[in-house]
Amino acid sequence: MFDPLEAVLRNRDAIDDLRQRRALRTRQQFPFATIVSLGAGGVEAKWPQERIAETDIDEIGPVELHLEGKVIDLDRWPASQYRCAEPPNPKAELLQQPGARTIVLETPPSSTTEHFCDHRVGIGRDRHLRNHIEVLERDSNEVGELDCSQHLERRLGRTGVSDAVEVGVQHFGRMQFSPRVSELIHSPIGAAHALLAHRVNDRPLLDLSQAAPSYAPAPVVVDRIAQAAAEADTSKYAPQPGIPQLRAAFAADVAAAYDADVDPDDTLITAGCNQAFCTVMSALAGPGDNVVLALPFYFNHDMWLRVEGIEPRYLEPDNQLHPSVTEAHQRIDARTRAIVLVTPGNPSGVTYPPELIDAFADMAADRGVALVIDETYRSFRPTTDPAHRLYDRPRWRDQVITLHSFSKDLAIPGYRVGGLIAGEAARVEALKILDCIAISAPVIGQMASATGLTKATEWRREQAERTRDLQGQFERVMAERPGGFELVTAGAYFGWVRSPGDEPTPDVVRRLVVEHDVLTIPGTAFTPTDEQMIRFSFANLVPNEIAELGLRLTQWCR
Repeated sequence: MFDPLEAVLRNRDAIDDLRQRRALRTRQQFPFATIVSLGAGGVEAKWPQERIAETDIDEIGPVELHLEGKVIDLDRWPASQYRCAEPPNPKAELLQQPGARTIVLETPPSSTTEHFCDHRVGIGRDRHLRNHIEVLERDSNEVGELDCSQHLERRLGRTGVSDAVEVGVQHFGRMQFSPRVSELIHSPIGAAHALLAHRVNDRPLLDLSQAAPSYAPAPVVVDRIAQAAAEADTSKYAPQPGIPQLRAAFAADVAAAYDADVDPDDTLITAGCNQAFCTVMSALAGPGDNVVLALPFYFNHDMWLRVEGIEPRYLEPDNQLHPSVTEAHQRIDARTRAIVLVTPGNPSGVTYPPELIDAFADMAADRGVALVIDETYRSFRPTTDPAHRLYDRPRWRDQVITLHSFSKDLAIPGYRVGGLIAGEAARVEALKILDCIAISAPVIGQMASATGLTKATEWRREQAERTRDLQGQFERVMAERPGGFELVTAGAYFGWVRSPGDEPTPDVVRRLVVEHDVLTIPGTAFTPTDEQMIRFSFANLVPNEIAELGLRLTQWCR
């Protein structure tokens, strides 16, 4: 008798919910269904004649697979293998064994979800079986990637079954989520912190994961925060573009740094630089459009574009980790809306020379796309010379948008204040998005930022020098290639480090924290494929910790 086929993959959250309700501790009848559990040899789903699923919930592992739907002749499928994959790391395999009425969901021991979220299959990534399914024909080596429902309809047509097939992946009994969100990676920072639960040593952690100042804000900023907390206006909404004193201070700071004509009206204050990017991208582009990103990209940039249905197009770096203007020209088409450059780079720390930025501006103007420059780490460059000359262009307001952050510069990341500088047209559109997601940045953070920009100039300079000193020490430690780790570039807050050997980078990062108490971010968070790179946020540490870092890395091969 033929059996139906509809795959429903559920993660541990659904199983925990079932465990609480004890729904599977007794015999349960699921029409056209079977429940499977994870064992040492993989997940085995059998076709019981009575179509009754019976199991004890304690036997169920991280993954459950249910099979139900339309009729299909399994005897005519023995030569087909279906592998659900999210390159570069396969998450699971759905395999029809030749000559057997058995489907196996294999989870390779070394397989992890992308960016090492967990060794469980399907954590937040319902792309398995829903959007992309890779087909491997053993006899013809035919490879293709199709929508799941289209794929199975085609496969059924080729096997002689005429009935249409409706295939869907869902969380059983749970609300459904947008595929654009479900398919996103989890926050690499959150995933890194989740690894701390696996630590077994008692020594202090060296946290080089999230880029965050390890020191308190300037005393004058702390005093202003304390004073503002008691003021009635602090708890009110700010004017949507930002409080006037911060906009004036922001414009004056940038104008002085670039010897340029930047007015308060050119500014828009946001709840952090991430929000500045999100509002700008949502204003510039929509589903089906594309935006050009230089590799390695900042992971939140790539994530937001995907949420919005915007295609990211990547520029490969040269041996200096500089993007190519020529390649960017080739990547642009009628649906391209912007080119994004991050300088100094996150994760690379590389500062692009003004001449390169000028060349990108010329090309962007010629092709009619926006040039967006993320300058979060502008104050931590190796020079005080202007980072670029874009504000000298007569029509810069029609073409250029620069993004800024006060989090690192003033050591106030928790107060969530950033901003952008752009012409009126871009600001008006960005304000529409801002009104929907934050209305305005927190007043207390804006007050703190205005104070820092106007009254903590010397403190800011000292912290930038301190960070450059840490970079020098980090470079000296890494010059010895401790444990085989090779420093490729360093700058601002970051070291871009090549891991030794060919072990998958997420596994290297896991071992670093579990065995050596060093927390980092894998390069797979910043690149579409695994390049064996790791981001070290050295600016998080103090000098003696950087020395200790070298000692711990040396122990890698021992």
